[in-house]
Amino acid sequence: MVFVVDWLAHENAIFDVDWMPGESQLLTASGDKTIVLWDLSEEKKLATFEGHICSVKTAKFQPDNKGKVSARG
Repeated sequence: MVFVVDWLAHENAIFDVDWMPGESQLLTASGDKTIVLWDLSEEKKLATFEGHICSVKTAKFQPDNKGKVSARG
């Protein structure tokens, strides 16, 4: 069985997606100047990281610092 879930992730293009190792969470980096943390098992947005002055091109979980995120514009 395959389920397709559709939701509005960002107000602009998504440039990068990164999965948290061993978890059902992912990050999306966008041209709307935000990074969003998602929980796919619960199908919901957990957090929005704002305050960037330009499009966010990459977002990565930090493997040595669980819960830490790095971003690059």
